[in-house]
Amino acid sequence: MGLFRAILDSIKRLFGIGDAPVLALQPHPVSARDNADEPALDDDDDADADADDNDDSLDQDATHEQANEAVEDAWGDLRAVIAKFEAEAIELAGVSLDDPMSFWSRASAIASAERAGSSTDEAARASGFDDADHWFRVRAYVEAKWSRRVERDDVVEIVFAEGFERARDRARGGAA
Repeated sequence: MGLFRAILDSIKRLFGIGDAPVLALQPHPVSARDNADEPALDDDDDADADADDNDDSLDQDATHEQANEAVEDAWGDLRAVIAKFEAEAIELAGVSLDDPMSFWSRASAIASAERAGSSTDEAARASGFDDADHWFRVRAYVEAKWSRRVERDDVVEIVFAEGFERARDRARGGAA
């Protein structure tokens, strides 16, 4: 989720939406027992062990549900950002949404130029973008478009589509 949070934060900053967190989990609820002034009497260890197991299960379910809600919120934010970019008709500078290699070859060229000492702005211009800001907007849009919401074993995640990841690996010289 860290990658998508960074993408969404960058996009929000580009639009001047603010610094509100995209993903914010609620703090762990404190039970009444945690706040009790006096320690609980423990005269039945087995009953307490069963109760603790049930409490742990409920806590895990609540945390799991909160995490899924946070991902769903991020997914909604991602969809809203895509709609905003499409409404603005963002210029993709030759990057094709249907060909992830067109994106990753540019990303690789920019990264190489930066490693060689160029600024991001210089590298972006050399790769056909107006400036670094234009590159960041195109990158955010393309990464958002290739993002997928998946649910496995009741866990909701946002991941890149396999074709996008394969293209990244090819651009980096890795396995296809």
